[in-house]
Amino acid sequence: MSELYIENLQARMYSRLQELSLKKNLGELQLYIMGQDIPSVRTAQLLNRMGLQCSGYIITEKSVYDKWKTETQFLYRFVQAEDRSKAIPIFELDYLKTFSEKNCILISSKPEIASAYEAQLNNMGYIKDKHYFIILNWGEQNEFDIQHRGKSKLTLTNVQNSSLETLIYFRDFCDKHGLRYYLCGGSFLGAVRHKGFIPWDDDVDVDMPYPDYLKFSEMFTGNDRFTSAHGDLIGTNGVKTARFLRVLDTNVSVRITMFPHRRVTSTGIDIFPLCGLPSDDHARRIFVSKVSHLEWQSRYERMKAMGDISVQDAYYQKINKMRTLYHFDLCEWAGYTPCPYEMKATFKRAIYDSLAEYEFCGEKFTAPENYDYYLTTLYGKDYMQLPPLEKQKAHDIEAYAQYS
Repeated sequence: MSELYIENLQARMYSRLQELSLKKNLGELQLYIMGQDIPSVRTAQLLNRMGLQCSGYIITEKSVYDKWKTETQFLYRFVQAEDRSKAIPIFELDYLKTFSEKNCILISSKPEIASAYEAQLNNMGYIKDKHYFIILNWGEQNEFDIQHRGKSKLTLTNVQNSSLETLIYFRDFCDKHGLRYYLCGGSFLGAVRHKGFIPWDDDVDVDMPYPDYLKFSEMFTGNDRFTSAHGDLIGTNGVKTARFLRVLDTNVSVRITMFPHRRVTSTGIDIFPLCGLPSDDHARRIFVSKVSHLEWQSRYERMKAMGDISVQDAYYQKINKMRTLYHFDLCEWAGYTPCPYEMKATFKRAIYDSLAEYEFCGEKFTAPENYDYYLTTLYGKDYMQLPPLEKQKAHDIEAYAQYS
């Protein structure tokens, strides 16, 4: 599966809201949204797009509500009064106990959360498809579900083994063609702390100096099993974003939910471009900020375009130009662009002059010798400590053997 396809969940939500607005006069109802996760917030944004106002989010966990209340009181110190008045209020579940036929409650969360909301609303006398409505049917059958019907999902260990085999193929290709690569991010941390995968992780991260990254992009053709995907996501019209490259194992089919899209791809490795950066601290911060701004602006435009990924392409063309402004081998600093870690993902380029071999699941892979500087910069001085259990989460994926 050299290319992936996208389910545009946001577009499905918008269609459902428009369909609902034809059946009920939503403008005359009090519209409440259960929860405040990403799909719920996006529901409020779509209502606003339709000229409708959300009356409030309903939070069912008191600890979450209390935390929101405390954080909001702090943030409001920095917000203009007129902007505060536009903010959507948040209420505890008890707020809905005063039953009203004017209440219209919308649910967009994932099934395991939505089912709990439904049970709570049913107990309060609300009726599905009369008083509350499911805006996003996560269980809707599609090509992926039909293709893998009756198959057993692969375990995390299966997925890790596939990613490891992909990494070995990638390493051997780079060694054969004299291309530089380094374990990075969570995979580098896994090599140092676990001598393999972080136990709950399922993919592999590597980076390449931008000159090698471009060469790899041109040279790599793969084989019957391993192939490349140029970019993070692919739009319906074939336009690709270019945040990073991937090498995929086509023996495994994976569906990954990263709202507002659910994409079908394969297991594999992510390859990030390692670019030169300005030497001056202030100039470097401005450069990293500009690239991050382009990235976030592209996402905002995608949201306005109802999830159409192709609108991001113009922004990534600008980002690619910025990646060439400072040659990796001639700079004092280097980093990933764009990256959610921003300045934390910038390093003294000299660390890539002294390399070492690290054990990863019984194999050896290259990364900077000064692992402590790298990992402390990215994760802080306590990187050898495991995070709390609630943060030990894998990606939201479903994986199946493509051939069985």
